[in-house]
This record gives sequence, C-alpha cells and structure tokens, in this order.
Amino acid sequence: MKFITQRTLFLAGLILLLSGLVIALTPTYMAKALGLVLMVFGFALLILTAQKKPEPKIITEKKEAVAETITVDRKTLAETLISVVTFKGRIKSFFLVLGILLILLVYAFNIFFREGFELGVNDTITILLGATMILYNYIPKKYDRERDFVLLFFIFLFVIIVLPTTIYSIVQGPIPESPNSPFIYWLLAQPTSDLLNFIRIPSEAYTSTSGVFIDYKILGDVQGQGTWGSVGIGLSCTGLYSVSIFISGFIAFILLEYRRFDIKVASLLTMGVFTSWFANILRMTIIVAVGSYYGGEALKWTHENLGIFIFMLWVGLFWALMFKLLVPKGDRQKKDEKTEEEEEIPEAGASKENSTPNDE
Repeated sequence: MKFITQRTLFLAGLILLLSGLVIALTPTYMAKALGLVLMVFGFALLILTAQKKPEPKIITEKKEAVAETITVDRKTLAETLISVVTFKGRIKSFFLVLGILLILLVYAFNIFFREGFELGVNDTITILLGATMILYNYIPKKYDRERDFVLLFFIFLFVIIVLPTTIYSIVQGPIPESPNSPFIYWLLAQPTSDLLNFIRIPSEAYTSTSGVFIDYKILGDVQGQGTWGSVGIGLSCTGLYSVSIFISGFIAFILLEYRRFDIKVASLLTMGVFTSWFANILRMTIIVAVGSYYGGEALKWTHENLGIFIFMLWVGLFWALMFKLLVPKGDRQKKDEKTEEEEEIPEAGASKENSTPNDE
C-alpha cells in the first residue's frame, strides 16, 4: 500500500509540474500565477517521493570455497544517454559554463535577431535548460534521478520546440499566429472535424490563405441555432507546447525506468506520443462541441480556462494506466535479488549438513 501511495504521489506531482509549466508558458490559459502554483506543488510532491538511487547489485559466486564478488552495472537508458551525450561524463564539469553561455545566447538572439527585446516561450525553455545545467552538479546525490529527469526533459523540449521554430524564424521570418500549415490541418483540424462528425456535430475542416479553420453547426439553444460557426486554429491553439511538454516528460520517464531499448520500450514511447496527440484532438473536440451547444463565448472561455485541464485529465489517465502496467526498476531489482537468495538457500543448507563439529 505504501508503494502504491508513493507511485500515485509521483504521478500526481509529475502531471501537476508539467501542467503548471504548460500554463506558465502559454498566455492564452489562466493566469501564469496558477501555473507557478501548480509547478511548486508538483515539484514538492516529486521531492516528497524522491528515493536514493539503488546501489549497484552485488552478486557473490562461490567457487572452490573462494568468494568472488562481481559488481553488475545497472545503468538505465537515461544514464546511458547522458553518458553518451556528455562523452562519459567529461562534459559534466563544464555544465556551469555551458548553462551560462546558453542563457547569454538567449539575450544575444533577442538583441540581434528580433526587433524588440521580449522573452517568449522558446526563450523561457532555453533559460530553464541553462539553469538546469548550472545547478546540475550541485544537486545532492540522492536526487540524481530527479535531476536526470529534469535535464532530459528540457533537452527533449529544446530539441522538439526551440530548435525547429528558431531555425524557421531565422530562415523564413517570424512564424505567423495563424499559419496555413498542412501539418496543422492533417494532424489537428481534420481529425477534430472527423471526431465531431462522429459524435453527430456536423463540421468541416479547411485551409485558406489566412489559416486553418473548422466550421461547425450550432446545435444548442443559442442565438443562430441551425447556422454555422467557425473557429480558426492559431499557433497558440494548436497545443504545440502542451503536447511537446507531455511527450518530453513521458520519454524522459520511460528512459529512467528501463535499462535497455527493446520492443516494449519502443511500444510505450509510441503509445505515449500517440496518446498526447489524441489528447490534443480530444481537447479541441470538446472546445468546439461547447461552442456548438452553448455559443461562441462559452467556446472561448472553455479554450482559455479549461483546455489544459481537459488535456491533462486524459494524459493523466493514460499515465496512471502505464504506472500500473510498468514494473518499476526498483521492484525488478528486488525481485531478482529475492530469487537469487532463494536459489542460494539449498546450497547453504547443503553446506550446513556437510559441516563437521569442528567447522561449527
């Protein structure tokens, strides 16, 4: 029961932390203060459930009455990846300098490549990555698992969001708020329209020179019943940040739980990405459905205030299921150790039977 409670607290803390980050980074949702509060509570829960990293497993083999001790390296995928990226830890000693340079790069980019100095979402993510690198070597050893999770999380977030959008903005200019993107149409607008039609809300997704739109029929007892409404999908409405944040968090978590990349890990990662994508479609479907039955003002309010909570509820349910199905690394080790101890019992018994009074 204690184990279940700790896992539940860890799941709740992780979801609160990531949801708070989404709210804090996305100005269209509730006040950023709420995001910071959720992040603090989530971080507190993670610290509460923090445990020391399991020591390397010691296996003792008896051969001709000589005890031989073998230390087995039980590195997780996360530890292996960090080791490869840091050239077996050689770069870790330079994290302080690299983190400072990364933060200075944000300010230099704003000064030389933007018309006005204003920290955006990409800047915030980069600064948080730099701050993580600065603090990395100063975090106590017993929190190294949480430390590695945060580092990997911000690295993945940087690669998924910051690098592509920054390169695009340098080459093509600022990304428009309502981009006419085939990715937005095929990955969000059209699936949302299909789901709306499935639940009997007539809708149609289309693109125009001004962006991507979803037309929906007004079915509720509101003004204009029977006519059609329209909602545009701007950059802030795509769920880019929320999906990327939860995908980054899920990948980092899976890498911390497993020691080798196999079909099970690949399946879990695929399911995590798919679920985050579907959660975003579900979020948009509920928002448009509210507009269909209760009008445009209700649609806008739901999008600005409840969209992220609809998203995190679905992702939370999925992660809760994954926590049930996954066998934690610590439990696997305990199970292995218990099995080996049971195997050694007959050998110990035989030794006792063969012993002489002088041996005793």
